[in-house]
Amino acid sequence: MILMDEIQLSFIENQLFIWGVSSDPSEVFTSNARLQQIIENTPEQRKLDIPCVDNTLIVPSSMQLAYGQYTLSHEKTRSYSVDCVALSESFIIQKLLTMETVQGRLLGDSFRFFQMVFKFAISLVNRQRYAPYFNDSGSFYLISLDNPDDYELFKKLVKKAPDSIKATADEKTEEVVKNAIGHLANVLIKAALSEKEMKLSNETETDKWLIGLTGKKSIVSSKVRQGLTEWQKDRQINQESDFLILFRVHDPDAEGNWRLSFNLQSKKDASLIIRLDEVWNKKPTARIQLIKDLSVAAKVSKIIETQMYTPNPYLVNLSEEEAVNFMAKDSFFLKEMGFVVHIPVITHAKLNEFRVTVRLINNNKYIVKGNSELGKSLFDFDYAVSIGDCEVSQKEFASLCAQKRKLVNLGGKWVELNKEDMSKVIDFFEERKTLTFQDTMRMGVLADFDVSTIEVPEKFRDDFDNLLHYGGKNVLEAPNGFIGELRHYQLQGISWLSFMEKIGFGGILADDMGLGKTVQAIAYILSNKRSKSLIVCPTSVIANWQRELARFAPSLRTYVHHGQKRISTKEFGKGIPDTGIVLTSYAIARRDQESLCSMRWDTVFLDEAQNIKNPHTKQTVAIAKIPSTIRFCLTGTPIENRLSELWSILNFVNPGFLSTWERFRDNFAEPIELENDSHKQEILRKIISPFILRRLKTDKKIISDLPNKTEIKEYCYLTKEQATLYQAVVDESMHKIETCENKDRRAIIMAAIIKLKQVCNHPSNYLKDSKKLGERSGKIERLRELIEVILKNEEKCLIFTQYREMGALLEADLQNYFSVPVCFLHGGQTPKIRQQLIDLFQSDAQSSPKLFVLSLKAGGIGINLTKANRVIHFDRWWNPAVENQATDRAFRIGQKKDVFAHKFITLGTIEEKIDQMIERKVALSDSLLSHGEAAITELKNEQLRELFSLRKEMLEE
Repeated sequence: MILMDEIQLSFIENQLFIWGVSSDPSEVFTSNARLQQIIENTPEQRKLDIPCVDNTLIVPSSMQLAYGQYTLSHEKTRSYSVDCVALSESFIIQKLLTMETVQGRLLGDSFRFFQMVFKFAISLVNRQRYAPYFNDSGSFYLISLDNPDDYELFKKLVKKAPDSIKATADEKTEEVVKNAIGHLANVLIKAALSEKEMKLSNETETDKWLIGLTGKKSIVSSKVRQGLTEWQKDRQINQESDFLILFRVHDPDAEGNWRLSFNLQSKKDASLIIRLDEVWNKKPTARIQLIKDLSVAAKVSKIIETQMYTPNPYLVNLSEEEAVNFMAKDSFFLKEMGFVVHIPVITHAKLNEFRVTVRLINNNKYIVKGNSELGKSLFDFDYAVSIGDCEVSQKEFASLCAQKRKLVNLGGKWVELNKEDMSKVIDFFEERKTLTFQDTMRMGVLADFDVSTIEVPEKFRDDFDNLLHYGGKNVLEAPNGFIGELRHYQLQGISWLSFMEKIGFGGILADDMGLGKTVQAIAYILSNKRSKSLIVCPTSVIANWQRELARFAPSLRTYVHHGQKRISTKEFGKGIPDTGIVLTSYAIARRDQESLCSMRWDTVFLDEAQNIKNPHTKQTVAIAKIPSTIRFCLTGTPIENRLSELWSILNFVNPGFLSTWERFRDNFAEPIELENDSHKQEILRKIISPFILRRLKTDKKIISDLPNKTEIKEYCYLTKEQATLYQAVVDESMHKIETCENKDRRAIIMAAIIKLKQVCNHPSNYLKDSKKLGERSGKIERLRELIEVILKNEEKCLIFTQYREMGALLEADLQNYFSVPVCFLHGGQTPKIRQQLIDLFQSDAQSSPKLFVLSLKAGGIGINLTKANRVIHFDRWWNPAVENQATDRAFRIGQKKDVFAHKFITLGTIEEKIDQMIERKVALSDSLLSHGEAAITELKNEQLRELFSLRKEMLEE
């Protein structure tokens, strides 16, 4: 029988204790032994008296039906002795708030109640609603519920408290909850302080008290106690009264004079407000308490202090400066002390809250040569600034900045002006006498304020709207000479490329893998027959580009600048046709930079543009120097890892658009990646989105006839041989990591990861031996099982591995075991041989190979292998985008069957843990954040040991 205990919490003698109700009727309570299994490192065990009625537990929870509990109002109450253990402070901080179950056990009502209490305590600590104090046991922190909102929340918590939180039925629930909040707040504060170095001498009486506030034992002297008592009295107001003192700031009169009134507000009816001039003489009994409470307020407000010298204060005139200071500073402290403060709603005119509208004015004064008036023309301009809900013109904004007043009324609302921030806006525009449209689009990068709206002259409005919200208007037809049929979304893609060229901007065609980016680029080039285009792509897909060009646009003149027989730099200009396409690789583009820079290209395309994701490599720098009129990038993952990659790719298509890397890093990359700044993220999205066209093949509105893709995780065991090797690698690697110099640590960790993954693949992959694969690997056994089914179903399969030597082992093993031909594609082959393998596999002939082993780097991008509907990832990659690219060799246009992607994971090893890391990285990529392998090399030694460690219970029996 499985015992599903329900875990409860009670607060006893300033400590949280855990106890449980068993689902076994014969047992009733969870035993001490099982409690200690549930909660490790328990500092204390004891008995707890639980209130009962007629021998029935009072535990209002999901288990009431099992026990038929009554309520405490029943007459025959008594207590029941129960085993319980104390929660450690580390458990409270690390686990209390996030737990949904405790090792599979249910959480009772009292446990969930204390989770709410802990959240409230965290809120109080975050808002510094506590003060240092003392008691007989030493120093501690006294929480403050003086703020009316906090007190109201506290009352609601008390009403929600289940009876089971108390040690005895006689305890007052309110006292238990308040003490629990104080205890949890002290746990939080002292834990935070214990992590910081406190430079206290322990010599003075004050130091001894302060040392106690860090969680250490200390003695509080009588002198310090007396001082703290007086200090606390001076800051306490009467909480027992039915009324609270309310300070109200009234709008200024016609002469500009502000007023502050003193009032009482009913706790029961907030709409009942009485001015103090109606109270002073009519309620003499309340006079002394009012003076005491106002004296407390005077401690934090000079204005109120001054009024204490006036008999029966109730109304005071304020200058604008006094009103501003009271509303900005005094009101905050008064609220914290428990007073009610009503002030007019004030909007603060801060730089990051300005919403600027820029209006471009076409006076036909400037004529700039280029292929687009909108993209290149110079405009006069005007601007307006929205502060809150009110928009002011450029002239009005400058006038406000010149005024000496801090508070102004705009549109019936009060605004506090920040002259320094306002001056930054004015100075920014004064430095620019004219603007290009591109300037306005990138103001979010250049300026520290948000350009929320751009208004353009009527002549350019359609183009402008189309850029910001491309809706596929005026879709072009397939160009003359194009052989084949283009889908509607592909015609939209060609139209978008043509539109971007028209307005003078480059762009990123970032369609999902398999949607035909190559075909769209070819059709676009074909629609500009008189242009001279350069295509730069990885070496592995040059042959694919050649075939696609010959298939869809045979009329285009194409020259492949690759291989030893390519044209020399001296002859380059003569050998290149005036129109047509030059096709080359990234490596040659870097090597032959001088050749490619010797002429101006109409269009440059970068395929798999993540190859320039590092802005500082020689390859990226060389390609960026190639002169061209317009530039486009093709990539399925434009923001694959870090914002530096996004900047590098966009800086290629529109040089300088995102400013310098240093400015972009300071303004966007670091705030987004390190601080998760959602405001900056939204600004960046608005800036870049017009220049990226991305469609997903899972979107049925884009393409409705693509089959489904199913991902399956295949879990494998280690054999005994693998386990022995694995443990040996862990031991050796951890010894090196723990004893190495810091400069060598990263390399040792990366080497360890590779070795462990090779062991998971097969002992021969790690040992480099030539023995037959046999039964030495759990992955090989599972692979054979899968392949047997695939071959019986007459399906075709792709098998990806990161390691070329593992690919060779797989090729040989599969051929021998199944007596079938197997293709193997890797980086050591010439493009010609690779293409022959692809053609052989894609053939419809009955003798065509059914199995294709591919090196992930060589075969993971740029080739079509749609004859396969099964994809096996024999070993896993750190980046989900790379795995998805590999799967997309089969899951793309032309695929007729459902695609199944099988991902092998070895249980109990680094692969199982990495699988979880990969899943997390997908989510990070969606929010523009990712850390890749670097995150592993930055782990502490004990974290690495946990990552590398072998769970021996997962070994093959």
